[in-house]
Amino acid sequence: MLEKIINYIEFFILDRRYRTTNRVKEIVGLKNAKSIGLVYYIDDFDSVELINEFILELQNYKIRVNSLGIYSTKLLPTWSQKTINNSLVQKRKHFNVLNINSKYAVNFIEEDFDILIDFTLKDDFFSTYISALSKARFKLSIESELKRKYFDMLINIKEPALKDFITQLKHYLKIINT
Repeated sequence: MLEKIINYIEFFILDRRYRTTNRVKEIVGLKNAKSIGLVYYIDDFDSVELINEFILELQNYKIRVNSLGIYSTKLLPTWSQKTINNSLVQKRKHFNVLNINSKYAVNFIEEDFDILIDFTLKDDFFSTYISALSKARFKLSIESELKRKYFDMLINIKEPALKDFITQLKHYLKIINT
């Protein structure tokens, strides 16, 4: 019961902040994108590897990629790496619905990306909050009832798997603006 009340309050606050967010909406594909922001969880090694491969592919298109890796464990996973273009934040330490205590997350939200991609396969308030408030022109994620309000394009996959999502993502981003 308490969790439902907290969840309601979180989304109430998010909806109010989302309505005041100023951004230019535009459909952008790989040919026109100059910058892409990625939001993902780093709790699973295989997922991080798939996302790193995807980042390399994007960089081959001469696209600047910034990512925000989120970890929900107390300690930073050993396979994660913080770089100039990859910031890492701990979910519990750096975030509550009233305040984001991470300059990396705040800077990521303020960045004017051409495309923002949320790689979270399950409904997650923290990644949705960051993505919803982002000033990115074109926001993509996996299909979810929760994400419909905040994203410009959702990709429907029957059995949500990161590899399938990335495959579909590449397909759609290549045919947009061709």
